[in-house]
Amino acid sequence: MERETRLNLIFLAVFLAISLPGAVILFKKKLDPNAAPMYLPDPVRQRLPYMAPQWTPDEVVRVIPQQTGQWVEQITREQGGGNEILLRERLPILSADRLIQVAAIKSTPTTQTFYLIAWDNFGTDARHYDASLIVAGQKHTGKIRAIRNIPMPQPVHQELLTAGYVKPRHWIAWIELEFTIPPPNQPALLQVSYNDGANLTTSSVNLFTQ
Repeated sequence: MERETRLNLIFLAVFLAISLPGAVILFKKKLDPNAAPMYLPDPVRQRLPYMAPQWTPDEVVRVIPQQTGQWVEQITREQGGGNEILLRERLPILSADRLIQVAAIKSTPTTQTFYLIAWDNFGTDARHYDASLIVAGQKHTGKIRAIRNIPMPQPVHQELLTAGYVKPRHWIAWIELEFTIPPPNQPALLQVSYNDGANLTTSSVNLFTQ
């Protein structure tokens, strides 16, 4: 084999190694029926899924994607949280960092049980959790009753990706948290921390009660 031929083959191999991944990505985008035409520039998003963690200006509207909302209602019902998810101003109740969603609350005269969805960062090892409820300046420690890893259906995952949620997990952590205190009659702050030794995440949710 001549030297020039060998160099051409090396160049061709390097070119294919660099270009093939991009070609595969473009091919997959072309197959996506929800994707915008490839000849158009990327649109400026005016709507995002309610739990997407990225910062956005006030002009961007947070929404409940249809399949995602139905799935959250389904798992809330199946896990004993009730038939409907909690909403405030037509959106789910979230922590400030959008990592923790309060899907449901059940109360007795002496207890409060919170049903939470962790969309990211929080794992499923109860030993790594610390939870508290702050009411009128008093801190009450909660008990983890159950934590489950619930896989996210592929259509829901794809819907979130298409709607602008960058790299959603393929599962959520379902958390049942109990406090042995009566339901507060004033605003309360729920704090949930997860520390696996390598990373610490703390999320806070403002709860408005009557």
